[in-house]
Amino acid sequence: MKLLSLEEARQRIHTYWKPSLKVERVPLSSAVGRVLAEDLTAPIDVPPFDRSKVDGYAVKAEDTFGANEGEPRTLRVMFQVAVGSMPIRLLNVGEAAYVTTGAALPEGANAVIMVEYTHRRGDLLQVYKAVAPGENVLRRGSDIAKGSILLTALTRLTPKEIGLMAAVGINEVPVFKRPIVAILSTGPELVETGLPLPLGKVYDVNSYTLMAYVEAIGCQYKLLGLVPDSFEELSFKIREGLKDADVVVVSGGTSKGETDLLPSVLSSMG
Repeated sequence: MKLLSLEEARQRIHTYWKPSLKVERVPLSSAVGRVLAEDLTAPIDVPPFDRSKVDGYAVKAEDTFGANEGEPRTLRVMFQVAVGSMPIRLLNVGEAAYVTTGAALPEGANAVIMVEYTHRRGDLLQVYKAVAPGENVLRRGSDIAKGSILLTALTRLTPKEIGLMAAVGINEVPVFKRPIVAILSTGPELVETGLPLPLGKVYDVNSYTLMAYVEAIGCQYKLLGLVPDSFEELSFKIREGLKDADVVVVSGGTSKGETDLLPSVLSSMG
């Protein structure tokens, strides 16, 4: 068994390894770092209604046309809409409704005039500036349209994607189960961390380094422990690891010395 370059090893993995990862559904609160298993479509519009971008008065834009400081237009304020509440009725010609930033526009309104361009006395409102249809309005579905592709399969979920899913009310996410990577270090010179270090021995560095890499890329790890240079024990450990792991990573034993048994063990396993 000849040693491969890193690029050759990658090519062989892509050619011969056909992973069949299972899918599970996890709570949105636990989905960060996971990989999306299927495309997600938006179940609602965002925003779900026309909403005001400013504090001001919801109006029919046509009622303000021609308004200026010398010739204001006069409207009647009929009601108000606070953020989080819904309008009590539709808006008719010549009427206005006070709205706060983020509040829903009443049906019939198509623009919002900022408070700065008005003067109110009782329920009478003088408007000193014309507004165009859609001005100061965030239209329903302008951020996310219902039915549009929200996220595509194989997306790794970061806080950005978690927030995006929360915005459309998704609380459970289909993700691939995290692959299990079994890690095995070989060599009679290795000692577990935390134990006394006899002369001639070294601590097992590779197992913990690999463990950290495995976790960092979103997989689960399983430590198979340390194995001396024994053909039978090395073969047994690898077979045990393959029972419930998707990948077994073996550190050491790959050179051409008499005690480097990994190539012959792998050859014997087919």
